[in-house]
Amino acid sequence: TTPLSIAQGGTGAATAVAALAALGIVLTLTTATANGVTPVTVAAASVTADSAIIFTLKTVGGTVGAYPAIQTITPATGFTFKATAADTSVYSILIIN
Repeated sequence: TTPLSIAQGGTGAATAVAALAALGIVLTLTTATANGVTPVTVAAASVTADSAIIFTLKTVGGTVGAYPAIQTITPATGFTFKATAADTSVYSILIIN
């Protein structure tokens, strides 16, 4: 079934994603596992130089420290990030374009 637009009273994630897409906003969700202070490469063809990249903790691993930090962004390819020493947690990553 086709979700109703928000203007038609639709609700739920599918409606929200469709409404954002209609405005030209694209969401990409992925996950990655931290490797301490060693950079982790995340393949993401949707990433641009202007992407907003948001991390949330999904599964604790090792010792969680500070929020992961983006190290590099390569448009249309992906990005790298670092966590803190001994952090091997799994992070959910939302890319907003």
